[in-house]
Amino acid sequence: MIYRIHPEVKQFQRFTLDADEVEDKLGEDCLIYMDSQPTQYKQLWQPIHIEFYRSVSSKTDNPVPDISCDQLGKLYLSQKAYNQLFTLLQDHGEFLPVEHEDGTKAYLFNPLVLAEDLQAIDQEKTCFNEWDELEKIAFIQAALKETPIFRTEVDCFQGIYCQESFKQVIENNELRGILFSTDLSNRPLE
Repeated sequence: MIYRIHPEVKQFQRFTLDADEVEDKLGEDCLIYMDSQPTQYKQLWQPIHIEFYRSVSSKTDNPVPDISCDQLGKLYLSQKAYNQLFTLLQDHGEFLPVEHEDGTKAYLFNPLVLAEDLQAIDQEKTCFNEWDELEKIAFIQAALKETPIFRTEVDCFQGIYCQESFKQVIENNELRGILFSTDLSNRPLE
């Protein structure tokens, strides 16, 4: 089974990166805070602060999640999540160190495996509307092999998709902060 990962915005805070700090530490060409392209950052990366904020759909200041995702195809991993996911994810992207205002260490995981590179887009079942907006996306499970997490150009690299192996690690270790949907479209979960 293939799932799309969504942040659990009603129960946990969202994360963001400060554009000024990114530009100061990593240079003006580093656009990780606003670009969803599958760009490698590891060579120039220096730890930066990650900021959390309450989601619009939340009425209270909820806790910081163990794991979350943004709309740019990146995952936030607490130290606990990193410890549980490192082995599974290490060959499928890069871990970028970040820290909270209180000095707590964490990571951004930048998934770099693309469905297109694996020839895993089911062209016959993927469809667009009359404005060329993605309506439905489908993947070829066999082409994904054992890839636990990936992205795709079809949705402008914004979504993060995973297989059952990733979902099981999250559930078995009670990592909180994301939801899994079999609806692979870009519709937010209610």
